[in-house]
Amino acid sequence: MGCCIFLIEFDSFFRRETVVIEEVVKEISTRLELHLQRRIPHLIGMEDSIYTISSWLKKESSEAAEILTIWGMPGIGKTTLAEYMFTSHRHKFESSSFVEAIGRRCAQQPYSQIDLQKQLLGDVLKKRKIEENNADLCTSKVEKALSRKKALLVLDDVDNFQQLDVLIGTKGFHPGSKIIVTTKDGSLTEKCSLFRMKFPPKHTKLALHGLSDTASMRLLCWHAFGNNDPKKGYEKEAERVAKFCGGHPLAIKVLGCSLINKDAAIWSDVLEMLEAKGYLTDVQENVQKALQISFDSLSGDCKELFKHIACFFVGKEREVTQTILKECGFQTSYGINKLIDRCLLKIGGRNELRMHQLLQEMGRDLVRKESPEKPWKRSRVWKHEESLDLLKKDKVNTT
Repeated sequence: MGCCIFLIEFDSFFRRETVVIEEVVKEISTRLELHLQRRIPHLIGMEDSIYTISSWLKKESSEAAEILTIWGMPGIGKTTLAEYMFTSHRHKFESSSFVEAIGRRCAQQPYSQIDLQKQLLGDVLKKRKIEENNADLCTSKVEKALSRKKALLVLDDVDNFQQLDVLIGTKGFHPGSKIIVTTKDGSLTEKCSLFRMKFPPKHTKLALHGLSDTASMRLLCWHAFGNNDPKKGYEKEAERVAKFCGGHPLAIKVLGCSLINKDAAIWSDVLEMLEAKGYLTDVQENVQKALQISFDSLSGDCKELFKHIACFFVGKEREVTQTILKECGFQTSYGINKLIDRCLLKIGGRNELRMHQLLQEMGRDLVRKESPEKPWKRSRVWKHEESLDLLKKDKVNTT
């Protein structure tokens, strides 16, 4: 009898200790998370959104899966936020996948739909190579895999609901799964087939509206001065630049990087160019102007390299790109590093070149303007149908 009492008390004590240990682990994890946020400059001003998504991810559900849609204008920080949350929480799930730039990849590459499906399926099953090349069968396999494992998925830059239907199907998910969708359209997710089911997943929306004046100033100063505060003598100029960007993180980051180590006179010149036509009412127009001025400050070779990458090499492996462009006479290693330093380019987790869609569109638009109506007179042609048409008409300039 005494032995039984001892065992019961020991078991109770052990369970109490387990609870205490779990609480300590959670507290340490939370503090590390907050510490990491403070150290990562591109998360400046996103503290409230990080807290909201963290709470959503930590909320356990044994009965249903949940979908979160993060929506807002291009360059506002949707992908940055989703990437951070994915990296911070993926270890808590049986499987995970981050499928990036879905809309852009579907628009630019033939057969990209099956590539996206294979990426998602490979991540969920933890297989390096998926042999299936039939889109319908691939969707069926994804549905089956997602029904069996508690998963964390991020579907980034979705621009129509059919992309969701193709990627995640209509069968639903394993209980406890969390799916994050980033998009420009807050109403898009609920149009997909999952929400026509008898028991649709629970859906939450989070709109991103840009940074506050204080956060904008901190982000600009971090990129321009390596600090949270403006350098002495630059206070007024920094305040004007931050105000011009209207809380848009991409514009702030790119302008800040282009003004590193520049004296106050250069800051004043840049502000004159930015404000030449007065403050524009459309934030997006201000953003485009800010990106253009940053591009204009590049050397001639870096401008050409930027346009080459924007037209042909976004998503391509860095070493392969450098080898190809080196044969075209570019100092590719130096040039790519320069574009990275200017926040016009970054390197992804698979060593691929990544460029924000706004920057890529700016680069391509510069090429279009060389000859708006006659593609064969442009320096670069990247659309498959235009390339084929020009080859048929024998109008390509190969010199």
